[in-house]
Amino acid sequence: MSFRAALQATPGLQNAYCPGLQALRAEDRARIRAANARSLAGSADIDAALGTAYANAARWDYAIAHRAHHPPGERVYWVEVHSAHTGDVGAVLAKLNWLKSWLSGAAPLLAVLPREFVWLATGPVHILAGSPQARRLAQSGLRPPQGQLTLP
Repeated sequence: MSFRAALQATPGLQNAYCPGLQALRAEDRARIRAANARSLAGSADIDAALGTAYANAARWDYAIAHRAHHPPGERVYWVEVHSAHTGDVGAVLAKLNWLKSWLSGAAPLLAVLPREFVWLATGPVHILAGSPQARRLAQSGLRPPQGQLTLP
């Protein structure tokens, strides 16, 4: 199943699909690079689309689908744009826990697509490699925050 079809079959996301990176705010769009713009299969602003239904939840920001050649198919990059200080780790992990729970419960068609969880830093990264916070991120399956996401 394609990313677009999975979005359209997910409650609350039926109208969230946008071509390319159009679902992202301009400042966030600037943090994403694609070697081939035609490989972008679309995006969705998860936070905005689910804001009413999950008003009090720590919602994740975006989903970006990228068409890969090896292996062939679409990979979803679940992207959270957030400051990257040691004190932010707990908040981002709470958002990641919400996302994983929401995927497994409310969005099973999106949950089965190949995926990566990405934290994009809004400024300098203040989380040191080897720190307790970096270990918590690694244990959760979230890579350390980065300033830019480069898609192949």
